Parts: sequence; structure tokens; C-alpha cells
Amino acid sequence: MQFIYVLPGWEGSAADSRVLRDAISRRNDFVVPRGSYYLVDAGYTNGDGFLAPFRGQRYHLNDWSERYQPTTAEEFFNMRHASARNIIERQEMGGYQSDEEILEDESEREHPNSVDEDEELVTTIEPSNEWTTFRQNLAVNMFNTWRARHAR
Repeated sequence: MQFIYVLPGWEGSAADSRVLRDAISRRNDFVVPRGSYYLVDAGYTNGDGFLAPFRGQRYHLNDWSERYQPTTAEEFFNMRHASARNIIERQEMGGYQSDEEILEDESEREHPNSVDEDEELVTTIEPSNEWTTFRQNLAVNMFNTWRARHAR
């Protein structure tokens, strides 16, 4: 529940993906270590470091109910993706810290965007077959696990 990066200076309206491309291109600013990712909405590219929902599939939480459950891996993935993004965007996570605890934690911790010199970073935002396969495999594994639990 903390800002990890702020990029001021964009006047007027700009597409989120354009601002993200600018942020990631700046040296020593917004960093995404390879192997880590951010959940992003469908306005962004599904690419290394940025996990987007499947387009053309149900997505919003109000699309789901007890009567209408996901029938494909892509629908299930989107339902879980929307749920996680909803928690993040609304900051409805438990375990809130007081201002004093947050300041104490920050003073004990390195800069949130600091990385080891030899750590490989995501430096471009573009789709890739590897990332598409990663998302598809993740969706299938999640869906199969969910179906197995509900089959009992």
C-alpha cells in the first residue's frame, strides 16, 4: 500500500502504456527485475514483467456469480486477475501499519527501486511468445487446480 514509483510531468491525458514505456526507459528509475511482474489492465501489452488479462474474455468481477462460473482457463485467469487488481487498486488488504511503523520500515530498508548491479532487468515493453506461453500455462494450471478442488 505504498507508491513504489511516481513519474510527474505528463501534461494532459496520455495513454497508460505510453507513460509506462517512458518510465521503464529512464535509467535507474522504474525497475522490473526479470522473473517479477506487475498485474496490468488490458490497456497494456502482455509482455515480460507485465501480466495482462486475456482480451476478448469476461473480465470484470460483476461478470461472475454462483450461477455463472468460468468455463475456460482464460476466463478463470481473468476472474482471478480482476480480483487481485481490485484488491490492489482499492487497497483492501489487511495488516495496516501506522505512519510510525511505515517510517520505521522505510528507514530500515533500501530504496524500493534499488537492485543488484548484476540483476537482469526488463528494459522494453513488448509482447513475446515466451510471455504469452507463460500466461497461458499459468492460466491452465490455475484452472485445472480450481476444477479439481470443485470436483470433490
